[in-house]
Amino acid sequence: MEMGDERGYKVAVVAHCILNQNAKVAKYARYKGVVKEIVNTLIENGYGFLQLPCPENTYMGMSRWWQVRNQYDNPAYRRHSLSILQPVLDQIEEFHKMGCKILLIGIDGSPSCGINLTGLNEEWYGEPRHLEYRIVERPGVFMELLEEQMEKRGVIFEKIGLPLDVDGDLEKPLKQLKEIL
Repeated sequence: MEMGDERGYKVAVVAHCILNQNAKVAKYARYKGVVKEIVNTLIENGYGFLQLPCPENTYMGMSRWWQVRNQYDNPAYRRHSLSILQPVLDQIEEFHKMGCKILLIGIDGSPSCGINLTGLNEEWYGEPRHLEYRIVERPGVFMELLEEQMEKRGVIFEKIGLPLDVDGDLEKPLKQLKEIL
């Protein structure tokens, strides 16, 4: 069965905070509740949703500090991420077998959920202090693992990184999303 067969099934596999901004590090939510412009665009184009778990929240809870990719890029966080991804990967694989068109949507700029861009600073360790949150071209740890696992299972998917952790302006991400839909 080909992706997006005559039934027209489409599923957006979305970073947790697209549907729940409350999971963001305290004071870093840019939107109330959901990112409704993104959600509404997907609904208007016939997409269902599969919300990814928030790996940062399930790993460190709500009272965590904001961090960069290199702090999450360690064996324990990777093991945690893979463990919470297993049920989601099983669902994605089943959707794929049904012929669903699968769209993976991440949050560019996120140390975990960036698709194309992530935050990095090798000097972040020891005593907390203000250092530059550098944006680099590289996926976040969680999305990197998710994509690897989807590819191992033979899942065909499209992906987009919405730069919501880079810039709060929705005009560019909405345009990018509409182009891919």
